[in-house]
Amino acid sequence: MKLTDATLLRQMETGCKVYFFNILYDRYNRLFYRWIYTRIGCKETTEEIAQNFWVEIWENPSYFKNNIHGSVKDYFLRVLSFRMLDYLKSSYARKSGDNSLLSEIEKSLSYTHILEEIHMNEVHTIINGVLDNLPQLTKDICALRLNQQYTVKETASALKVSPKIVRTRYRSVLAMLKERLVGVYSYSG
Repeated sequence: MKLTDATLLRQMETGCKVYFFNILYDRYNRLFYRWIYTRIGCKETTEEIAQNFWVEIWENPSYFKNNIHGSVKDYFLRVLSFRMLDYLKSSYARKSGDNSLLSEIEKSLSYTHILEEIHMNEVHTIINGVLDNLPQLTKDICALRLNQQYTVKETASALKVSPKIVRTRYRSVLAMLKERLVGVYSYSG
């Protein structure tokens, strides 16, 4: 079973810090790099901001808050955006005296955040619409597989059904979701 971000951050404080940090690093390093680079466009600055952010995670893992599913991704990206702006304000503006790039990035980030929230609300509405129309057993399968991150065997055991039923119904729900979300993803991509 895949460890949630919240579990990894907790374990960094109580367990083998390097091991759990490396899992988080492998999970998010490419995302962080792309997130920063697409907004700044400078490899060296991107690497420095990312490194500073990883140091912050290393030094204070309890600072980062998770959602109800144990994911810290959204919070990471919000904090990373603010750290990116802080870095730019402290170094770029002082060095160049030109605040125009900084102003553009700030505007871009604020709109990006709003668009992401709208996008996520649309996605959740579509998902809830699909799930609302399903039989109770299929809803239960999805709840255990998606929310609790149960394996097929664990789900089958908990619901007292065969693993084949779990796989079949779960796949059919994923196919329905994929079909309905194609428009949303093609719009954003």
